[in-house]
Amino acid sequence: ASLEKSTKRLPSANRARKGCPARPKTMPSYCFLCAEPAKLRCGRCKGPWYCSRDCQRDDWKRHAPACAIPKKPVPKPVIPQIPRNVKPKTCATCACDLPEDVRDIVYNSCCGKTCCVECGRKHKDHRCGFCGVKPCETTTEALERLEQRIQINEQDAGQALNLLSGHHMRGEGIPQNPNEALRLRDIAIARGDRESLCNRGLDELQREDPKARETLGKAAALHCPAALLKLGTACFNGVCGPPDKTTARRCFEILAAQKGRLEGEARMKLCSLLSTENKEGDRRAALAAAAGQAAQAAKLGHALAPLALDSLKIAAVREQKTALCGNCLAEEVILTAELDVLSVQAGDSSSDDSEPCETKRVVSSIRKRIAAFEKLSEKPFEDDRQYLLLDDDIRP
Repeated sequence: ASLEKSTKRLPSANRARKGCPARPKTMPSYCFLCAEPAKLRCGRCKGPWYCSRDCQRDDWKRHAPACAIPKKPVPKPVIPQIPRNVKPKTCATCACDLPEDVRDIVYNSCCGKTCCVECGRKHKDHRCGFCGVKPCETTTEALERLEQRIQINEQDAGQALNLLSGHHMRGEGIPQNPNEALRLRDIAIARGDRESLCNRGLDELQREDPKARETLGKAAALHCPAALLKLGTACFNGVCGPPDKTTARRCFEILAAQKGRLEGEARMKLCSLLSTENKEGDRRAALAAAAGQAAQAAKLGHALAPLALDSLKIAAVREQKTALCGNCLAEEVILTAELDVLSVQAGDSSSDDSEPCETKRVVSSIRKRIAAFEKLSEKPFEDDRQYLLLDDDIRP
């Protein structure tokens, strides 16, 4: 590491003459090796002082393992307040409340209206459910309609910009141009498009950008399902910032209340979060709340819910049987961690991104642990879990 001169200066007489307060006197620095007065210090870590390059060279063998560039403190991400309820958008045809998930609505680029699935696809020939215009036959025609909606510049311009940005990013109907896609996405965000804001947050999260939580928080405040799930998972696992279980729980509860496609995944995330709590020393109440969420996820068809119920039942038995070995608590932590890692890897049970082979391997390993706990409890576990489950209408 190179040496750099100290910038310390004694108070000048000009400052006293002008009436300015004099700078405080600083302690002199001495060479780390020979204790002579030093004016040079390590240029990398800004740590030890030296009187010359020869002293630094002689001390380098000792100082090299500890010499490192000081890390700048990472600012805590500022996540906006996420409201419990927002005013939902309504279908342009039947005036019913639209679901939050964009996969369950239909955007008509011919008139710029958004309809529910029942109204948007009620015609067998796929005509527009609002104005009756025939669907586009080619991708070029679809792109022309999107550009027309952008030029008209009405409320749906942000949606049209987001869709056009996706065409540029994937190269559908036009040459692939990621830079143009990002430019259009920024314009869509300025127009208030929620999905474009979520896409930017997902890109920042993939790069582990500290701004990812703030961007996802803005989209989550508009109740974007993907932003709620990713923000809650990042806060729970401590990605792009310190762990924040309060924000994670709020995101998962709002996502579960939407009753959409991600409800089962949100309830499994709540199960993992609640199973690690010990509020006021009442461990069994936390396990019961976690089991209630797992039971709801099981009704929705989540593949990991039955396994989570078995692990929670084992934890509840250990709370009653104090005579078990002291390693049981450590085993419970390991089991819960494996379940959470498996849930993150597998993702939504309806997603195509899961890894069946890896899932089966981890499930088999956890099943063996369950069998080992059955031997410790001296008798097989019964199938009745009523003492753990909550009613359907109770929310923890």
